[in-house]
Amino acid sequence: MIWAQTANFVLGLLASLVGWLAIALLLTPRLKVSRLNRIQQDRIRHPSGYRYRVKLINRSRYFAVGDLNLHARLVIPGLDKARPDARTSIYLPVGTDTPFPVLSRRSKREPDGEWERVYTINYLDMVGNGVSRLSPEIQDQLESRTITLHELLQIYPGSFIRFAVAGTHGRSGVRRTYITKFDIFTITEGEFQSGSIGLKSGPTTEASK
Repeated sequence: MIWAQTANFVLGLLASLVGWLAIALLLTPRLKVSRLNRIQQDRIRHPSGYRYRVKLINRSRYFAVGDLNLHARLVIPGLDKARPDARTSIYLPVGTDTPFPVLSRRSKREPDGEWERVYTINYLDMVGNGVSRLSPEIQDQLESRTITLHELLQIYPGSFIRFAVAGTHGRSGVRRTYITKFDIFTITEGEFQSGSIGLKSGPTTEASK
């Protein structure tokens, strides 16, 4: 009797493990998030001289990922003088007002398909109460759009970008959130390589996305 109960318990445990693995590997969104990347821009259109971007890839060859929700915040420790140990979080818009919410399934037939997409971190359009705590000089540079994200992160030591993307599996409806932290030491520079979150080799050119 004890052996039978033990065997049933082990079988039940194995069945739960198999079910969990099936959900984790097959029925959950499988996204790949690049490092924060910057690319040089025409200073006439972009006075700061750079655009900062994140690339997302749907790793699944069978299912799309929908209902994408992208969120970014600049986190600065010690900005609130009344609470020097606290962190101030400032919202940074990502992409356009309504970023396209779907990544199609990955396909070798479409090397530049809709399963990968690049989104711009619009740090110059940051909003929230924390903006008023920035120095007047920084606020002026934000208004004139001349400050780079590198300079912001250098001025406030220990600051970083917290980036989150959530998506829904195209078949199961399971939702998953990926959270990434970017600091000044992890920012890459160059143009993204098609089909990868890596960068192209050679001279930097303006991205087409």
